[in-house]
Amino acid sequence: MNVARRNFTAIYISHLSTAVGMAAFIPFIPYYMTELGVAGEAERGVWAGLIMGAAPLMAAVFGPIWGALSDRVGRKIMVLRSLVAITVFVGLMAVVVAPWQMLLLRLLQGVFSGFVAAGNTLVSVSTPVERQGRTLGVLQTGLLTGFAIGPVLGGLVGDAVGYRPVFLVTAGLAASAFVLVALLAREDRDAVQPACDDRGLVHGMARDLLGTLAGSEMRSFLGSLFTFQAGLSLILPVLPLYLIEVGGYPEEYQSTVAALLFVAVAVPLVVCVAPWGRRADFHGPGRTFVLCTLLAGVLFLPYVLAGSALVLIVMRVVHGVFLAGVMPAAYAAVARLTHEFGRGASMGLTQSAMQFAIAFGAAAGGALAALVGARVLFLIAGLLVLGAAGLGRLGWVRHVDWVQSRVGSAGG
Repeated sequence: MNVARRNFTAIYISHLSTAVGMAAFIPFIPYYMTELGVAGEAERGVWAGLIMGAAPLMAAVFGPIWGALSDRVGRKIMVLRSLVAITVFVGLMAVVVAPWQMLLLRLLQGVFSGFVAAGNTLVSVSTPVERQGRTLGVLQTGLLTGFAIGPVLGGLVGDAVGYRPVFLVTAGLAASAFVLVALLAREDRDAVQPACDDRGLVHGMARDLLGTLAGSEMRSFLGSLFTFQAGLSLILPVLPLYLIEVGGYPEEYQSTVAALLFVAVAVPLVVCVAPWGRRADFHGPGRTFVLCTLLAGVLFLPYVLAGSALVLIVMRVVHGVFLAGVMPAAYAAVARLTHEFGRGASMGLTQSAMQFAIAFGAAAGGALAALVGARVLFLIAGLLVLGAAGLGRLGWVRHVDWVQSRVGSAGG
């Protein structure tokens, strides 16, 4: 097995197992707040938004730093570091007794996170540029399959024995992923820069990050990706609570039905992400990004009219078909915009933009829902996603698709 295949296999399985664990506890965080002593729906929504957004916020701050460091010390060690953090901090969530303790652990988890960016970079630098969309698209299916399985696992365990054991399951899965990556993955040292330049490691990392941000196309890309992810994340804290509002299911299965809402969008993501990745390779990642965000934005409207849990689940399935194309197109665009020596920094910045957006969207969604209600929140989310399509079309799309056409000509 060559290095590229070994890395792909190790990162795919680690993405899958870690995502199963991470997705297992996210859907029931609003309900877990009750167990931690938070009374009142509005208060649960605010705490849930803060806790959901805490790890992405810290990951957004530290992600580019870890990414730039990975370009100089290696990507594999960054994957292992982040898996240790998940094992320790999520495991400790099983013994918290107050919401502020949960918030603190989520903050620490975010500081040391970054397994997705590091793993994607490790695979990306060994993959030919003309296959980036397909390869990273298939790699995404590992995460998405985990996100599909995780909520069901968490819901079943939560309904059967309580929420706390789910955190221990997540820690165990992350520890297993650590062992797999440590034993199987291999690093091509030719794709790693010298650890220090003539002015030291910190100066070199800063230069890498600033150099990546110097291009106007990269800045435009990050802005449109942030807008998309913020819109998508706006509804996360209120989706389980909106389920209570629309009703239409047995109350004793509330956690399981809430988990199905997350699974419903994940299943079409798993099925459709690879075909969208192939489309990005052949027709351009920019055009694919705009098409998918445009349709995803429009599809927020039917949520407002939902009258039952079944309607919500069906809408999540349809929505997932078009959401599936966004990230393969985004990762393929990053590969077109950056050299492999700076790929860790660019992937780190990409993840940072997404994590900032998740933190902002989750916190804003929890607060806004108390003011305007969940139905209006879906309209605001749709407008943000439509805005991402517009920003992409006016900014980076033409440049990235021009690079794509040059790659296609060279390959032909």
